[in-house]
Amino acid sequence: MGNPRYVTGLTRWSDWTVLRGLLEERGLRTTEETRVPGRLSGRDHLFRWSMIAR
Repeated sequence: MGNPRYVTGLTRWSDWTVLRGLLEERGLRTTEETRVPGRLSGRDHLFRWSMIAR
């Protein structure tokens, strides 16, 4: 994974909580966290999120 300065994604809530913990350990902080409909995937409860280096 290296040392990213900026990361963004679209995941289920459970995946996001795991990723957020891992990325916070690497020094990133959350800048956006928004629930979005999963129109293409048919899934509900997707979250668009982004993190940036502290």
